[in-house]
Amino acid sequence: TLGQVLRGLKQDKTQACSEIQRLEKELKAAKSHAKRLQAKLEQDGKSAGREIDRLEEELKASQDQVRNLEAKLQQGNAHADKEKKRLEKELKASQDHAKNVEAKLQQDNAIAEKEIKRLGKELESSHDHVNSLEAKLQQDSANADKEIKRLGKELEASRKKSKGLEERNEKDNTNAAAAKKALEKILDGLRADLLKERKAKDEARKEAKKQRKLKEKAIEDYKSEQEGHKKMSIQVEKERETVKQLGRRKTFTEQELKRITEEKKSLLETQTEDILKYERQQEHLKSELKELENQEANKSKKIEKLEGEIKVLEVKLEISEKRINELEIKVREKPPEDDKSEVPLEDMLEVDENEEEPETEIFARLLGDDMKKALAEGDFGRK
Repeated sequence: TLGQVLRGLKQDKTQACSEIQRLEKELKAAKSHAKRLQAKLEQDGKSAGREIDRLEEELKASQDQVRNLEAKLQQGNAHADKEKKRLEKELKASQDHAKNVEAKLQQDNAIAEKEIKRLGKELESSHDHVNSLEAKLQQDSANADKEIKRLGKELEASRKKSKGLEERNEKDNTNAAAAKKALEKILDGLRADLLKERKAKDEARKEAKKQRKLKEKAIEDYKSEQEGHKKMSIQVEKERETVKQLGRRKTFTEQELKRITEEKKSLLETQTEDILKYERQQEHLKSELKELENQEANKSKKIEKLEGEIKVLEVKLEISEKRINELEIKVREKPPEDDKSEVPLEDMLEVDENEEEPETEIFARLLGDDMKKALAEGDFGRK
């Protein structure tokens, strides 16, 4: 695991420090030995020359070893270049995969747009149905207006006939006035019923208009939630691709750290400066590795959060679809909106003074067969 690798690296560093201390001691001993050699050289120049030649040969061997190490480093750099090219190929493959995912999302969006157009057509058909109901309601209202005008004319004709009856028979006039009041009471009841019916129709039209607005708002919410769902899906794909890239970078960093550790071990015996340089690279790679692990953990948490938000959006979309279906059913059941202005009751009862109807027929039609029989027998007052 990474913790074991870090502990191993820490142990290697401790061993390297011990090795450095040992080398420093050996260096001090070498200096002391050099002083002794110098004193001896003053006594014996020839033996000192031979010792110097031997030391020069050792220095040359050390330089050759350094050159060999530089060649190994160049080979390592070539290997790193190859690894870089391989990672670039993997990146291109991941980009192609992202393009394929984007194409699929575009296809899903096209399907969603078709579904929205279908819902729009259904809404338009429901509007046509509402318009047909509205026309029928207007026709019913016109028929009701005609009936009210006819009743008004009958009332006016009965008033005129009542005046004639008053002139012929004052006694019958009193009873005719009572019958007239009964007729007016019946007409008042008809007016009240008509007003109630109109009020109920107005309420139904208002409710239908309200339901249509709610349905249109629900469709808009559905569209916006679908758009949010699409954006969330794209963001999740991007975050997943970022996590993959971080994983690849993490693997490469671990390999590079392992390679540098091995090179460091081979250099510990000869080159202290290279050891310090590789230690700095090792610390930098450790910090970078830790940062990559933190980024990977944060991206994973972000992906889990986005997936939770996507699930919430999917539930909202289902609720919106159910709401739209309910609103469509309500729109079909409710009567259409009627913008017909209210007709005053006086206009409804407007009569044609030139058109008359026999008084007996009015009363007989409105009050029944008993009244018709009484009128025929001249017993109108008693009835």
